[in-house]
Amino acid sequence: MREKGLLADYLLVLLSALLWGSAGVFVRRIGLQGQEMVVVFWRMAIGTGFASALILATRDLSALNPGRHPLLLLASGMLLAFHWTVYFKSIHLLPVSTAVFLAYLSPVLVALSAPLFLGEKLERRTPAALALAVAGVAFLSWGGRGDIARPVRLQGLFLGLLTAASYAALVLMLKRLREDTKTLTVTFFQSAVGTVALMPLMPFQSYSLTRGGWAYLAVLGTVLTGLSGIIYVHAARRVKAQHLGMISYAEPLSSVFYGWIFLSEDPGWGSLAGGLLITAAGLLVFTEKEGGWKRL
Repeated sequence: MREKGLLADYLLVLLSALLWGSAGVFVRRIGLQGQEMVVVFWRMAIGTGFASALILATRDLSALNPGRHPLLLLASGMLLAFHWTVYFKSIHLLPVSTAVFLAYLSPVLVALSAPLFLGEKLERRTPAALALAVAGVAFLSWGGRGDIARPVRLQGLFLGLLTAASYAALVLMLKRLREDTKTLTVTFFQSAVGTVALMPLMPFQSYSLTRGGWAYLAVLGTVLTGLSGIIYVHAARRVKAQHLGMISYAEPLSSVFYGWIFLSEDPGWGSLAGGLLITAAGLLVFTEKEGGWKRL
């Protein structure tokens, strides 16, 4: 029974990754290029509303108690706002598939950092995985056919790598928080803190959204932030940090499909080769003899 429950957690993490893979499409369709902070503010505000509604529906007011790690919750909420801002900025500067692939160098960073910060055993294939991932970034930087209107830019590459670093830090923080903090507490405070942090900057933003833009933003906030966030945070408690990263490689893989279907981004050889190398890096760590699915 315990093994089935653990397998369910792994599948929930996979589901979250598949949902997040479509985020780039929604960001493009919202249509606020250059105003990523506005998108992040509303995404977190709507996500906060979703978590609040769930707390009220379940009458679990204890979820509003930050528990033993209020400062860590505060830091994770602010870092989440920063992470999404640079991620969305990279999406506007790069093809969606390239931006997501760069962001998902983060599992390699998690694999390297988890032994130091979480006491997880460093798996033997991690150095080889890191080498493959760096090679993958090199291929991605050449662009290939991809989205001709959005060639690979140095600024976009930098923001993509910054996205990876901030996401890795968020995974490490989440593993610490989930040792003794409720799922709803984490999701509510992360979204609420990010919303409050960005709120003072909103009066200085000038933007206009169509009805369609608001609809895409609503889905981004409820499904791809509120719902998927709760699923991921819930499952993360029992899934090894290094495996959280490895399973999340389903996001860049799915983003290529979403970009091709909805944004007419034809995957060039650079994206395909780079994606295969980065995915191979994740598989090397995930299938380590002492870890991987054998732990199920």
